[in-house]
Amino acid sequence: MNTIGTKIRIAREQAKLSQRELSDLCGWGYQQSRIGNYERDARQPSLNDIQVLAKALGKTVGYFFDETPDKEGLIKDVSLMRQAIEMIIEVEQEEGCAFTPNQKARMAVALYNDAVRKGKRAPDVTRQDLTPLLEAVN
Repeated sequence: MNTIGTKIRIAREQAKLSQRELSDLCGWGYQQSRIGNYERDARQPSLNDIQVLAKALGKTVGYFFDETPDKEGLIKDVSLMRQAIEMIIEVEQEEGCAFTPNQKARMAVALYNDAVRKGKRAPDVTRQDLTPLLEAVN
């Protein structure tokens, strides 16, 4: 399974950028160590950081979340996934958005994966956790 760090490294190398150049494109100055820490999985980027990285690398946010964190690719916390899906549907109805099924699926998986990485359970996930994903879709 490719980790987010591995995916950052692969995308950076495909773009023929150094860690320092990528950091500068992200608006983080020349913080090469920040990119290095992400690529080594020594530090996990926030959803906001992933959004910035995706834009700088010409990728979608979904690129970083195409696999679940579980090695078997299974969703272990069904209530957490249900919460993610329900939040997306609520936002869609309240704000009059019309997400494609693919967008909904990618947002649900991204929200689920982020919550799992942070050790959150369904009741701990809030609309604030979804905001960076909504911004990435718009």
